[in-house]
Amino acid sequence: MARSVGIDRAQVVATAAELADAHGLDQLALAQVAARLGVRLPSLYNHVDGLAGLRHELALLGLRGLLERMGHAAIGKAEDTAVIAVAQAYR
Repeated sequence: MARSVGIDRAQVVATAAELADAHGLDQLALAQVAARLGVRLPSLYNHVDGLAGLRHELALLGLRGLLERMGHAAIGKAEDTAVIAVAQAYR
């Protein structure tokens, strides 16, 4: 569903992540993201630094997700059990 008002960086990155998951990162284009959000392409530049900047934001999103999963895996565990849980979450 297209939106016509008020987007933010998080929405741009989330939309780009959905498109990259569906079609592949190599197929991701700013025009697709803008169309999905219902905004004009130049509007995206208020939130990301072009396609390279958007890919950087996607990498950070992935790293944050990995960190969260690894952190949750270690909760309530100690020593070797915690290390194994974190390693499995990483894998």
